[in-house]
Amino acid sequence: MKRSFGLAVLICSLFLFAGRSFAEFYGDPAIGLVDFKEDQYGASYYVPEDYDPKADWPLLVVIYSDEAEKGKFFVEKWLAEAKKRKTIALFISYLSPREMPFGSDERTLKILHEIKRRYSITDDKIMLSAFGEAAHYAYYLAFKYPSEFRAAGLIGGGAVGRYEPFLNFGHSRAKNVSFLILYGKHDSTIDPAGFVAKHKELTEHGHDIEMEEFEGLDHKTYPEQIAKAMDWFGSLPTERNQESPESQTNSGPVNFVSDVVHGVLKR
Repeated sequence: MKRSFGLAVLICSLFLFAGRSFAEFYGDPAIGLVDFKEDQYGASYYVPEDYDPKADWPLLVVIYSDEAEKGKFFVEKWLAEAKKRKTIALFISYLSPREMPFGSDERTLKILHEIKRRYSITDDKIMLSAFGEAAHYAYYLAFKYPSEFRAAGLIGGGAVGRYEPFLNFGHSRAKNVSFLILYGKHDSTIDPAGFVAKHKELTEHGHDIEMEEFEGLDHKTYPEQIAKAMDWFGSLPTERNQESPESQTNSGPVNFVSDVVHGVLKR
């Protein structure tokens, strides 16, 4: 009788905490903006002052570089938005790999897993973001490790770039990650025709991609783009798409945009 009761309690607990990372950090967790001292290349994280370990928290992961502006200014923009929305945020410097990206993958995921160990992060509320070349790496990262991220809101970059050979279009698990690609109409680093065509090709393989072109903006990160990415992420369902790979592939383009109207690529 006691054994059956204990088994029932265990099963209920598993359902209750499904999809939630278990924080194993003992002691008082740090709040505010904190340097991640275990990483020698540059990483930090922000935790809202009202952090409650008993609650479920979203996590914003930002990979930053000095492209277009100093990384610290890029971080400051995202930090301001994270504070406004009371979101835990992790900032990791981008190290451009010489050839293979796997060393950078290991470093990034190691830092991510440590933050998830320290804080009560909900697995289906983790968004990845970056800009420019780092955005292309972030696209690859979310595509290759779809169980780590719910979504990727990227600015000034996406699937097009040096890591394309590592993108297996038939990767069915990557279809569970939602992507938002934002870029300025006057971004000289992007060939609009080829850029849009590549993402359309991915949607034709069943991947969940939305794109938006911003009128008057160039190759830089703007507050309205950050706000757009955060609003979009907040609107996503927490449950991932569980359709079979066959039904996703045959369903045609998903959430894609085809015509430019008033600077926005409309569905």
